[in-house]
Amino acid sequence: VTLGVCRISLHYQLSGILLFSCGRDPRKGLFCLLTEFLEGILSSDTHLFSRAEIPTFAVCRCISCKKQDEISKQNLINLSCVEETASCGKAFMYCTTHAIRIDCIAPDITLSNLEHITIDYDSITLIKQIGVGGFATVYYGTRDEDEYAVKKLDKHIETSEVFAEFRQEVSLMAGLQHENTAGLLGLCLKPLCVLTDFCTYGDLFSYLLSRKERNMPLPMEYRFDVLLDIAKGMEFLHTATPPILHRDLKSPNVLLCRVAPDEEECAS
Repeated sequence: VTLGVCRISLHYQLSGILLFSCGRDPRKGLFCLLTEFLEGILSSDTHLFSRAEIPTFAVCRCISCKKQDEISKQNLINLSCVEETASCGKAFMYCTTHAIRIDCIAPDITLSNLEHITIDYDSITLIKQIGVGGFATVYYGTRDEDEYAVKKLDKHIETSEVFAEFRQEVSLMAGLQHENTAGLLGLCLKPLCVLTDFCTYGDLFSYLLSRKERNMPLPMEYRFDVLLDIAKGMEFLHTATPPILHRDLKSPNVLLCRVAPDEEECAS
């Protein structure tokens, strides 16, 4: 199947699905989208291969060997090896005697399709810590007088698995442009960071707790405003192509860009 700048085909000898990209797709946008889609299918517990207990894995083809037009197991590189090399900050790896640029064989892994929003970490000023997660710390930061929430992966746990999760999150966020979703505004590769909108009033959970401690019930109109904004964001995700499931919708993950009217002047 040919999709403009990408081609999908079956390889019966290797029992695999082949995905090719050509030079007409300079940012490899469609290639990365299709790769993400296939990875999502193969990682699901409900897909055909999983139910049939058929092992699945992903590989990349050496760009030097591919000039021979022949596809064999000798010129295929396991994707997990590519991810491990990229997570160490290396730009090259080897196939037999050939040095290969990782961004050429796996642009989705190096995030080379997002070069237009990749920035230098030194240009960011971290002001204060505003949150901590399992694999990352979130800071309030500035760059060129603009305010951001900077999510920085903890360096001591930058494993290939964490890196894979990071790039999947970044690739997903890059395609989400809606007023009720947190947009991806920037990306750093050394160290791994993402820059998103900074929401002045924090998360909904903390705000509700603060109101409760001050014995200030939420005005009904504000409650409906927040619920409507959340519903709009979920509708955007569910009607995307392919649809996106949040799977972690809870008050700590709802960020506020304004508070209730009785606190001077909803959710994203």
